[in-house]
Amino acid sequence: MSQDDFKKVGKKIKNRLDTFNGDLIKFRQIIRESEFFTELVDILCEKYKGIDRIRCLALGSFHEEIPARYQFALLLEIIEKIEHENGKQLKVSIYDPVFTNDDIEYIGKNGINWTIDENPPQWSNFTDSTIYYLPHAPLDLTENVIKNEHPKIWLANNLIEHSDRYTKAQLYDKYPVIAKLVYILTSNSSVSGNSGVIQDKKIQEDGFTRFESSKKKRGRKKKLAVSQCSFDYSLIESYFNNCRFESKFNDGLLLNNKPWINSFSDLTLHIID
Repeated sequence: MSQDDFKKVGKKIKNRLDTFNGDLIKFRQIIRESEFFTELVDILCEKYKGIDRIRCLALGSFHEEIPARYQFALLLEIIEKIEHENGKQLKVSIYDPVFTNDDIEYIGKNGINWTIDENPPQWSNFTDSTIYYLPHAPLDLTENVIKNEHPKIWLANNLIEHSDRYTKAQLYDKYPVIAKLVYILTSNSSVSGNSGVIQDKKIQEDGFTRFESSKKKRGRKKKLAVSQCSFDYSLIESYFNNCRFESKFNDGLLLNNKPWINSFSDLTLHIID
């Protein structure tokens, strides 16, 4: 390779890094000024003041992929805001098998409080003060992390929506911990929203009340019984008794049709306890 070729390669690398750094500054500003971010950090800083750690998984390569770059920008903004509020640095554990050398090098420049950990870090037992941030984790990773690391503050895909392609039976068999959390979340939503109440005697339609025949009622009750077939979730070993949505960001309206496209799609703040 000639000296001119070296110069061309060096220029390409420099231009690519300049683009990355410029994007990151711009993306951080977009997120910082968003309603979604304001709501998120208000909740974290007001209700969970003891946060001093964050574990980030399933991010993707933030040097190679624009969605991952937005997700990384959110991570940096969360860290900066909480560190400013608490007056001390957070410990950050991060990992994705697709990280490039550029990603690894960038993480290394953030100091000793940042570590790249495929397995849970030594401080992973401090779950009450740790944000788990998994912007697009597949269900098998979600199941394993919840089962093995016992997170409490879970910023990730909406567990109900993320698993809705499975039937209750499939979810119970394949991802039992997720199934139990979905059951709790669904039960809590039904109670708070008074949803799932079946009117057996009459149905409102077009402003008029019509009565069902006994045959039709029996058929509907049979379908209801099948759809509500019993699963004993108490048999699933778990560290939690409850799970709730702390924020769905106005049911996703604060996330959709934004400059970050689908980087955060159905991101939801869950509390598992």
